[in-house]
Amino acid sequence: MLAKLLAQLQSCILHYRKVTVLVFFEQNVFASPAYEQIFKESDKLLQNILYFPLYSSEQSFVFLKKLAYSWGVKQDVALFKKLAHEFGGSLWLLREALRCVKDYKMTG
Repeated sequence: MLAKLLAQLQSCILHYRKVTVLVFFEQNVFASPAYEQIFKESDKLLQNILYFPLYSSEQSFVFLKKLAYSWGVKQDVALFKKLAHEFGGSLWLLREALRCVKDYKMTG
């Protein structure tokens, strides 16, 4: 099913040339041999898909602590754990959430 979906996305992108697609994967797609075969058969597929790796809650928490330190934001363990859980390991979303905490004094 995934192979068919990815092939349709690729076809659409190449046909219209104005379509921008953002695809999120729940896990690292390169870890599975089945997905690896899909990407081998369509070597241009990854040129058209932005891939954002997702990190574990622990890795996200460490990222938030380091970013808070560099930005001079008070380190709130409860808030960081909530953000790490809510934003599913996307470092870009975590960064923006912490920016809102810093700039707009938002809290959990």
